Amino acid sequence: MPIFERYLLRKLLLTLAAVTPVFLLIVVGRLFMRLLDRVADNAYPVDVLASLMALGTLDALVYLLPFSAMLAAMLVLRHCYHGGEIHAAFSLRIARGRIYAVLMYFGVPLALLLLYLAMEVIPQLHYQYKFIKERSKQHIGVQMIPQKQFMELPDGGVLFVEERAGEEVGGVFVADLEGEVVEIAPRGRQLESGGGEAAGEAVFELEDGRIYQREQGGGGFKLFTYDSHRIWLPQVEFDLSAEVAMMGYASLRREPGLVAASELQRRLAVPVSLLLLLLLVEPLSRLRPGRSEYWRLAAGIVIFVAYTNLISFSARMVADGRLPLYPGVWAAPLALLLGAGLWLLYRRASH
Repeated sequence: MPIFERYLLRKLLLTLAAVTPVFLLIVVGRLFMRLLDRVADNAYPVDVLASLMALGTLDALVYLLPFSAMLAAMLVLRHCYHGGEIHAAFSLRIARGRIYAVLMYFGVPLALLLLYLAMEVIPQLHYQYKFIKERSKQHIGVQMIPQKQFMELPDGGVLFVEERAGEEVGGVFVADLEGEVVEIAPRGRQLESGGGEAAGEAVFELEDGRIYQREQGGGGFKLFTYDSHRIWLPQVEFDLSAEVAMMGYASLRREPGLVAASELQRRLAVPVSLLLLLLLVEPLSRLRPGRSEYWRLAAGIVIFVAYTNLISFSARMVADGRLPLYPGVWAAPLALLLGAGLWLLYRRASH
């Protein structure tokens, strides 16, 4: 590889390595605050915070790479144009096409990495992330029960606790999904779950309570009183493998329906988007020596935001059947190519 191309490629890689952690810290900070807020609301136990942070960070990194690569390339080329290095290269008969070649040397390995990550790794991250969230919601301990609020149980019923302290609860109200059985108790406490059918389930012992059971035909309720009664809040089994966001490439290809097709197109658009955006970097970075023209940098950021939103919007439209499968999500890359072509033609005509 010639010296000029090695120089540009090295600067691109170094700038990417510097830019990506900055954006990642911003995203991770927002994720941390959101998860911390959920922990404070007793939606998740604190011991799953680290796992969710790690999985969320890896997921964010994949979707940050196209923007980080585009911004890194713009910063490098702007610096080279501003300092006159590229103009000096042109005077040595180095063609502008060599810049595009370097951008492809930089972008193609990243695009292949993104293709693999989007197809196989990200679905696994989504699975693990949602599995931890769903399982933590079913981990009903006293510390997870909000006071003076109705809490939905895994089986669809509701639980209300007026106050809690340590392992003790007071003012307990429990109802099943249909409202056929309602139980109230002035006090109770959580017990360690036992083996057998109660393994892994939350077990509470309520005292001096009442049970109201609807009679058949809906004519009224039967009333039962007790000194002590144990209730089990069961864990409901859930299957995430049927969700398209959790499927790998092979499963998506076999899955019928527009939802799976739009998800496959959206994932394929991630590496394609990276290469298309890199092709726009050179014209957006052209400067005369000593000039800045920050509007070009701002224009590149606006194009990225508009383009990625158009990808997400078109994927939802395809999944809902309001946009044909073809061009489907590919309408966004085609629109970007068309817009870039018209702009280049206008620039050539104006010069």
